[in-house]
Formats: sequence, structure tokens, C-alpha cells
Amino acid sequence: MYSISDFICAALPWIAIGVAIALVAANFKKKKEDENKGDHVSIGMCLGMCFGIAIGSSLTEAFGDSALTYGICFGMLAGVVAGLLINKKNINK
Repeated sequence: MYSISDFICAALPWIAIGVAIALVAANFKKKKEDENKGDHVSIGMCLGMCFGIAIGSSLTEAFGDSALTYGICFGMLAGVVAGLLINKKNINK
């Protein structure tokens, strides 16, 4: 019989994919409405991935090799969310 942790480990990638698709769709609609403003998505994604790798590698002994994979995935996702929330200042003002 499978345990609940096996179910969670199997469902986490699909949840991450769904959240990422929702973020991309919301950002695409936002970009169409306001072309002058920018955001820090790429910087947030890179920093989130770095922090995810650090956290995932520190949890590898407790949770196995999948902790690094999930750390990268959810770190990048959290970085994209943080990057979307921070707007660049308009230089042309």
C-alpha cells in the first residue's frame, strides 16, 4: 500500500507546473495592458533557483535526492512570483 508521502511526491511536480502556467498566463495578460512598465522576472527566477538549490541540497540527507529537484522547482517559482511583484521604475519620466 502506498503512503501519503508517495502521493505528495507524485503530485508536487504537477502542482508546480499548474502554478507556473497560471503565472505565465497572468503575466502575458498584464504585459498586453501595460507595455511601458517592466518587472524583475529573470532576476527573481535566477535568485530563486540559487536559493532553491541551497535549501534543497541542505535537505538532501533528510528527504533524498528529490529534495534538490523540488528545491530548484519551487525556488524558481517563488523567484518568478517575487520578480512579478517588483516593478521597474520608469526611466522616461
